[in-house]
Amino acid sequence: MAVRELAGKDPKTTIVLKHIPPYGFLYYKQLQSLFRQCGQVKSIVFDGAKAFVEFSRNPTERFKTLPAVYMAVKMSQLKVSLELSVHAAEEIEGKVQGGTVSKLRNTRVNVDFQKQTVDPMQVSFSTLDRSQTVADLLLTVDVTEVVEVGHFWGYRTDEKSAELLRKLTAEMNQLELAPLPAHPHPDLVCLAPFADFDKENYFRAQILYVSGNSAEVFFVDYGNRSHVDLDLLMEIPCQFLELPFQALEFKICKMRPSAKSLVCGEHWSSGASGRFASLVSGRALLVKVFSVVHSVLHVDVYRYSGAQDVVNIRDVLIREGHAELAEESYESKQSHEVLKGLFSKSAENVVDASVPSPGKDDEKHLIRILLESFSSNRLGAPNCKAMLHGPFNPYELKCHSLTRISKFRCVWIEKESINSVIISDAPADLHQRMLVAASLSVNATGSTMLLRETSLMPPIPGLPALLSMLFAPVMELR
Repeated sequence: MAVRELAGKDPKTTIVLKHIPPYGFLYYKQLQSLFRQCGQVKSIVFDGAKAFVEFSRNPTERFKTLPAVYMAVKMSQLKVSLELSVHAAEEIEGKVQGGTVSKLRNTRVNVDFQKQTVDPMQVSFSTLDRSQTVADLLLTVDVTEVVEVGHFWGYRTDEKSAELLRKLTAEMNQLELAPLPAHPHPDLVCLAPFADFDKENYFRAQILYVSGNSAEVFFVDYGNRSHVDLDLLMEIPCQFLELPFQALEFKICKMRPSAKSLVCGEHWSSGASGRFASLVSGRALLVKVFSVVHSVLHVDVYRYSGAQDVVNIRDVLIREGHAELAEESYESKQSHEVLKGLFSKSAENVVDASVPSPGKDDEKHLIRILLESFSSNRLGAPNCKAMLHGPFNPYELKCHSLTRISKFRCVWIEKESINSVIISDAPADLHQRMLVAASLSVNATGSTMLLRETSLMPPIPGLPALLSMLFAPVMELR
């Protein structure tokens, strides 16, 4: 249910807004400005009366719910008013091309702030949002950046991919490049220099953060990062934004930290991190794609050991006690079935499926006409107000008491608490989480408990039972 409510978007980076007015994509700049204090907005998908606002995440950080998502959901809790200045739908249809734009009322539209595009989308979301980069289920990759155990970046080393990257690099570096037109900011895509084999070339890069006179950039076609002086960053010509970024993000499937790793306080122990880095860093690996979830490839990873043997990295980590087997999420299993069906078809069918339909070109043309009319003020000043509902995240958690006497009482966490908004980082994990409070009060009717000075305990399987046993004066095992 939660997966459907988010239309396949990543719950760690996305919030939902409701009561979006007709032709909501016209007001994407207003919507972006409403969340400017929360974080950098990467994209907004408009789907009827809903909008899905996705925030940018640092690709070199581990998977976690972004602070921007917490802050956005907190706005709803604090009842912050979200208001747009809009035109009536009938007014738009009457003033633009005799009403032919009315077909856009129910069109899903994606606004990409990185690529600065506004395009129509397919009506039903696909689990293969990165399928254009997966030409085969078996890939040979070079690992360029290890984020954490089981999570890394790399790029394909097959002949076709290598030729594509060589051609792209040559085309970019034969142009006369211009400096950035504005001050650089996080999430901006630009061109940055990198020295390889004593030769410096410019490559496509995303700015991670700016500090003083330098910036840390992430090379979107290779997956590595580097510190670069600000005056060396160049503007990227718009034609080089059309090709999808070639770096691939990987996550080893069917694996989670063992108890041995978790009890050290972090998600993975330092021993597990060091061992994983020694197994994959700077190496060419063979990966078998299991699924594609939120643009991340869930894979089995193999490295060559000796002349002929291949070793499964997951098996090594489990054998040494750093990890244990785990079940894949619902979305991953769903994607796996789609992938199996996709690659069981002929190569011609796979290519044909990715060709855009003529209808989408018509919609794109109409969207451009509408946006031009809106920006040139041909529609006049907006004369209506639209109040939005939200933001929501369907993975927000609710708390209940562990004691039988208070089990059916409502639980409220004080609004000033850092835990007043709790969002599940691992929806597929069925183990209970624990929240402890130093102070508790009950309302006059006894129906609601208010918690103060709370701490959210780490996600250790069986922790509620372990703590109950530790503090029980008498215990009987059955």
